[in-house]
Amino acid sequence: MRAKNQKHAEYEIAKTIVENLGGMLPPRCSTEGGLISPEWGKSHEDKHAFDRVRKAANKIRNELLGKMERLRKHLPEDHVDYEGKEEKTNEDN
Repeated sequence: MRAKNQKHAEYEIAKTIVENLGGMLPPRCSTEGGLISPEWGKSHEDKHAFDRVRKAANKIRNELLGKMERLRKHLPEDHVDYEGKEEKTNEDN
């Protein structure tokens, strides 16, 4: 499907990241300073480092899910994840 607008494109990018984040756990993030991973070197024995990376990944995932929810109303009406304003109002009642 062709992106109908920028918010539609943002939604699809966020959805792709969230769907693929599970395969990245434990997260291995490449940075200019090297690799951030709780399993790097002897850090597999470092429960605190593992928890930090896991919590950071969950926080990013939750932020992306929130962004997706805010973008959902801007999707094209024929999109499988579209939720119009009237649908959301009916669910609240």
